[in-house]
Parts: sequence; structure tokens; C-alpha cells
Amino acid sequence: MKVTLDLDLFYLPCELISIDMYDIMESKYEDILHSGYFGAKNLEMFYFEGPRIVPFKEPETLNIDEVIDKVKNKVGCKIRGELVINRAPGTLKFRASGKNIAIAEAIKAMNYALDFSHKINRLQFGEDDEELQYLKRKFSKGNSWAPLEGTMALMPFFMGSIDFGFYSAYYMDVTPTSYRTLEKKRYAGYKYSASHQNLIYGGPS
Repeated sequence: MKVTLDLDLFYLPCELISIDMYDIMESKYEDILHSGYFGAKNLEMFYFEGPRIVPFKEPETLNIDEVIDKVKNKVGCKIRGELVINRAPGTLKFRASGKNIAIAEAIKAMNYALDFSHKINRLQFGEDDEELQYLKRKFSKGNSWAPLEGTMALMPFFMGSIDFGFYSAYYMDVTPTSYRTLEKKRYAGYKYSASHQNLIYGGPS
């Protein structure tokens, strides 16, 4: 199944981002942006340069000082494109891990906070074909075709010294659905339901 994704991570450099996929079919793909996973070949990363977005190219050698400068200057990353997944319940994780986990851990050890504040611009399952476009026009009320579109999560700011983690969890139920018109013409699509929560954990340092 194809997933169309457009995600802005406002303050996290592209170098530190990893995407992992798991499902009940025991498929396990970690750091799909760097591991050569075939289903991520149309997924691209961009970094924010003022109001512009610039294609991100992974450097052969990562300089930790350059990454720290990006963290301090709140240089963010956009992930946009298409992803292929199994038609099975599963999990998609965005985290500071994967190929450059040593750099991420070193930066956190220096007490630089990694800010996962983000916005979901687009998250759609299936082909955006003529059938789906018809259904979107026919049932245009609400946001049922992309229930998480426009969702934003911002890491809270705390006064004083505190060790805490910020974690956003999204839950979606995607159900293949057949629609039939009065003229008995059938259209295939999906029904969605979604919810999310932001979790803060930790305590005084």
C-alpha cells in the first residue's frame, strides 16, 4: 500500500532523523532512509533555509560541530514523498537513531535538547487516483480523508532545570471501503479514524 507523507520537523536536523517500520507480519525495517529499503525510494528530505526548503544530501562524513550548530540554530527538516507499506497493522516511528545514533547520543550527552516539534501536512493511504478524487468531491465535509492533516505538536517549554522527554503518539484505523452510487457504480476508498496524544515524562534533575 502506498502512503503519501509530508511532515515538517521544525527544529530537528535531517542528519539525526531515522524512520523505523514494524508490523504484525513480523516485518521489521529500521532507518529506512539509509538502509536501502525499496519502499522508501520516493521519500525525500529537505532542510529549511529561511523561508526556502533545500534538498538534503547526506554527507559522507558527519561533523558533530556542524550538527550542533544546526541544533542550536533550530534548523529543521521536511520529509516528503511516498512510502510503501504492508497492508497490515503496524508502527511507523520517527526518532533520533539509526545510522547517526552515536552523533545524536553525543549531542544529548552535551545537554542539547532534541526538539521533535512537528506538523503533519499530509498523510494519505492509497493511490490518489480518479476514484479517490471523485469520493473526495462527493464527500467533502469534514476531514475524514486525511484526519491527521494539519495536526501540530510542539514541545513544551519549562522554566528551571528539569529532565524530561516529549513523545507524540498517533493512532489510526484505516479500513478499505466500497462506495456505491445510486447508479450502482462502485468506488473503492478508505475510511479513517484517528487520535493522538502528546506525552511528557521525566522529573527534576
